Amino acid sequence: MVFIITVTATTKFDVWQIDSGYSYSVTDNTQLYVSTHLTSGTDSQSASNGLTSGVKYAVSPRISINSAITSETINSHTTVGLEFSSQYDVSQKVNVRATVDYAELEQIIELGLGFSF
Repeated sequence: MVFIITVTATTKFDVWQIDSGYSYSVTDNTQLYVSTHLTSGTDSQSASNGLTSGVKYAVSPRISINSAITSETINSHTTVGLEFSSQYDVSQKVNVRATVDYAELEQIIELGLGFSF
C-alpha cells in the first residue's frame, strides 16, 4: 500500500494532493496496480480526482516497462488517457524514466531523472 501526501505551493494557496494505491504481483516479473488521487482546488484551479490502473513488467532487475489507463475528473468532466513508460535503475537511489502520455487534448513526452530515498 502506498500513501503519499504532496504539497505544491502556488501564489495564493497551497494545493494538496493525496495519492493512494495497491499493487499485486501476478508473477515474479509482473505486477497489476491501481491508484487514486484527490487534489484540492483554489480560486484559479479546480479540485480534481483520478484513477489509474495498469501493468508493470520487469524486463530485468534494473529495467521495467509500465502501461496504464488513467482518468481525471474536473468539474464533472472526465478525461481518459493512456500512459506508457520505461525505467532504468542506475542504482538503488537513482533511476532514469521515459514516459509517453496521451490524454484527450494533450500529448506529453517526458524524460526524467528520479531519486529514491
